[in-house]
Amino acid sequence: MRTKLNTYPQIYHKKPTKISFSGQRLYTLSLLKTLPDGTKEKIPAFFSELKDIEDLQLLEKIEKLWTVNTRYAQRIISNFRNKLNPDYIDFNFGYPKFFAIECPQVNNLNEKIRSLMEIRDFHFPHSYKIEWLQSASQIKSLTKLEGQGENMIGCIVKQAQAKDDYSSIKLVSNDESIDFYEKLGFKKAICSRYKHKYLVVKQNFLNIINLVEKKYGEILPVIKNEN
Repeated sequence: MRTKLNTYPQIYHKKPTKISFSGQRLYTLSLLKTLPDGTKEKIPAFFSELKDIEDLQLLEKIEKLWTVNTRYAQRIISNFRNKLNPDYIDFNFGYPKFFAIECPQVNNLNEKIRSLMEIRDFHFPHSYKIEWLQSASQIKSLTKLEGQGENMIGCIVKQAQAKDDYSSIKLVSNDESIDFYEKLGFKKAICSRYKHKYLVVKQNFLNIINLVEKKYGEILPVIKNEN
């Protein structure tokens, strides 16, 4: 497979332009686009944490498209909306966090957002649980890009690894996604409540990161105060 990088290389290692979200950009990464001659073009993107009402307003602009064409986007956007409501009471364990992979140099907002994720951040013990993950792959009207879901996993694993004291990342998979998570290195956990509960422990974080980076390129932290 031939891979080339000739699209927007200027966003790497430089101060990123604020185009999409007002939230915190955490990592730079690459998605892959197949060109007519069969080569793979790297498309630069950001892994960003969604933070405030401006992020919600942007999500609401793509909400209808994603709700009609995907399984979990509506839940993620609704839960983010609830989080920003000061009167909302969250009875679930763990602190909710929301993330997106965005291609900031793309002008079309629908093409800009490539995946969404909601997690729970647990402090006793320190761990993550992936609640919902939705890529744009189900939206047939959008340009097909590879790595939207895998890079999302790679980034959240890399974030857990950077925290040192985070012991695991857990999730409950649907039937269709079992192969996706197993290929990334998640192991099935014994659980009487859920049929397909998976986890990856700290000792295997690096394996997942290496697997994703080998396929799509390095996941690099954004320098603080440059987003």
